[in-house]
Amino acid sequence: MAVKTLKSEAARQQWGEILDTARTGQEIVIERYNKPVAVLLGFQEYEKLMQVFPLMLDFIEGKDDAAELNSLLTQIIAHRRLQEYLADPSLGVPYEEFRLRMVAEGVLEAESRESAYKGKELETLRNRIRAFLDTLPND
Repeated sequence: MAVKTLKSEAARQQWGEILDTARTGQEIVIERYNKPVAVLLGFQEYEKLMQVFPLMLDFIEGKDDAAELNSLLTQIIAHRRLQEYLADPSLGVPYEEFRLRMVAEGVLEAESRESAYKGKELETLRNRIRAFLDTLPND
């Protein structure tokens, strides 16, 4: 999803519309004198970023492994992909193409579908999906 950019005067005039747009997951850059001065994003996106920041610092400093960080980043990417699709359904692609894209971005493992979702892994996947769905707006 492309980042929307507005001049500060336009942002003032369209504030209600901008808030609605940010709530859907669209990021908005506000410029003053042709220079970016602020970014507006939905509260859920903000919360996720605030969760990820300390984990990233801990990971960089070697204090923590990447499991929780990877999980949160995966949720953020999945949420953004969903928002992109909801904003423009023509972005929909066949499952196999989507799966390959997610493997390339590191969201999914490169293993086959059959071996990836057996037993306990299936329950873990269900729990991650439930947790992700809990983060979506209830509009």
